[in-house]
Amino acid sequence: MAFFRQLRVILWKNIVVYSFKRHYFLTFFTMFIPLVLSAVLVYLRSLGLSDSTQPIVRMNATVYPEFAPSISASSFPKFVVYAPDTTYVNDIMNAIFNGSKGFPTEAAMDMYIANATLTSDSGTQLAVLFGKAPENGSVPRDLSYTVRFNNTDFDFHTGDRY
Repeated sequence: MAFFRQLRVILWKNIVVYSFKRHYFLTFFTMFIPLVLSAVLVYLRSLGLSDSTQPIVRMNATVYPEFAPSISASSFPKFVVYAPDTTYVNDIMNAIFNGSKGFPTEAAMDMYIANATLTSDSGTQLAVLFGKAPENGSVPRDLSYTVRFNNTDFDFHTGDRY
């Protein structure tokens, strides 16, 4: 406890006696100069001499035409499988892909894809897996899905560098 009492006395002696009584002029400028400089900066900022509020106009901007892809029914996959087989998912998939086939679970869909690959040349072209699809047919708040492509039909060359 005596240590903190001695520390307090030394700090008090340093601040009061040394700073205010002996070197009051230096102490005054040590406290006054930062206040004056801050006030000058605030005043200059309040004058509003900066032209940074003007819009930036860039000349010779390159404008590209709008990209309008041509999508036809012939470019869609012929046979699509999906899971889970709920009312809402059935409505979506039948509206987009005619003749799509639904499965109750992801495992059943994977088993069908594996068998279709062995029995036919093309297999399944596209599979869509919906996550958290409601059972009662209501519209979900957050619709998440995974699209799986057949590598033989859709070879995207994602490892190539251009």
